Amino acid sequence: MIEVDYILSLSVITPLIISVLSLFSGKKIGVLKLSVINALALSLPFFIVVATYADGVLEKGIKDPIFYQHPSIGSFTFVLDPLNAPIVAGISVVTAIVALYSARYMTHRIDEMVKGGE
Repeated sequence: MIEVDYILSLSVITPLIISVLSLFSGKKIGVLKLSVINALALSLPFFIVVATYADGVLEKGIKDPIFYQHPSIGSFTFVLDPLNAPIVAGISVVTAIVALYSARYMTHRIDEMVKGGE
């Protein structure tokens, strides 16, 4: 297993940070642009899987350094190997597509609710 410098942790933390920032900048940027930005952030794990597969590193697996360790629980880290890479890629693609689709759906749904008096 090859140890990398927190690239897997950043693939989880980056979309979280971008989603929180998008809550505060929604009116300024616009809904459609914001959904594209969030979709790109959510697809970051997919790009990491593709890059590690293209480099041939995925066959050996990669892991982040241990960032939490407790004597009675053990250690916690992120690992990407050939077993979980297709699952990570699939979930990443689906969440990115949902982020793109949900912006138009919610805009349409809110318009319906306003017209219906709800």
